[in-house]
Amino acid sequence: MGFDGEQALGVQLLQFGCKKRQLINGEPLPLSPKSYLSWLGFTAEGTPCYVDSDGLVRMLNRSLGNTWTPVCNTRETCKSKSDHYWVVGVHENPQQLRCIPSKGSRYPPTLPRPAVAILPFKLPLCQTSTEKGQMEEQYWRSVLFHNHYNFLSTSGYEIDESAQTQSEKEQQELLMKMFALSCKLEREFRCVELAELMTQNVVTLAIRYASRSRRMNLAQRLSEIALDKSNQLQEEEPEVPEEEPEYSSTRRTSGA
Repeated sequence: MGFDGEQALGVQLLQFGCKKRQLINGEPLPLSPKSYLSWLGFTAEGTPCYVDSDGLVRMLNRSLGNTWTPVCNTRETCKSKSDHYWVVGVHENPQQLRCIPSKGSRYPPTLPRPAVAILPFKLPLCQTSTEKGQMEEQYWRSVLFHNHYNFLSTSGYEIDESAQTQSEKEQQELLMKMFALSCKLEREFRCVELAELMTQNVVTLAIRYASRSRRMNLAQRLSEIALDKSNQLQEEEPEVPEEEPEYSSTRRTSGA
């Protein structure tokens, strides 16, 4: 039972297939204060998503313990308080929130046939007006919206490997840009944090950049991170069983 004017909802998420399992077991569904659930469904890629009456769109974040992450606030694009957007589709690749604008009403008219608008996604992070904040928002949004590749591949579905590779490349490029910006601002502690998110090859590029910037202490610290990542990759590689040599049996014959 929720407080006055508020809903108290729970959600269950079941996965059916070869192995049935319960991903979410009756956990509370986060809603904005004094709001109610207005839309609930899945993205085109199969990720649970919902919208409350305040226009806040949340999507399941599988990489963060199946929590709900706000990805868009449709009210920010409304020109009037009485205007709303009715969600008709959510796409993770490409990132598109397809809505029908409704002026002066919560529900769009059916005649004439309404036009569909595409709204941009934006994570509610701090300092998004700065260059650093914009790159941070773009990076974490890319990570969130490409979680479905790992989920689908582990569930036995075919995925677009080229699109997955391209998304990972874009994420690493954003990390390198943020690293260069932090290096110019002399935020070496932040450079180290960014290097932890990089792949081994990108860390090597970061080491070269730090050396050219004459930040030898930072380059040494990054070399240690690169070594740790190399050791971790070697531990994760599957061991190939050694083939037993084939011995040919020979028959000895005694001379007469």
